[in-house]
Amino acid sequence: ADTEVEVCTLPGHSGGVYSVAFSSDGKRAVSGSEDMLVKIWDADTEVEVYTLALHSDLVTSWQFSDDGAQAISGSDDGTVRFWDIASGKEVRQG
Repeated sequence: ADTEVEVCTLPGHSGGVYSVAFSSDGKRAVSGSEDMLVKIWDADTEVEVYTLALHSDLVTSWQFSDDGAQAISGSDDGTVRFWDIASGKEVRQG
């Protein structure tokens, strides 16, 4: 029989989590939530690296670039934001 085993829990959001993703190299994980935050995690240490707080409504989608250097987030606030993963800074808004 198939069994599911929880590997870890990454606490930190105060609302429901709507999107999660791993970078292609597996070193970073990201989560987007109804608390309007995007959190970037170190997947090996399970430590939060950055909290990105520029959306004004729930974060519904997230995707890393193929090289893992940048990412894009989408929100119910009607914005799409582009992020630099190394610095945790927004590089542009669409």
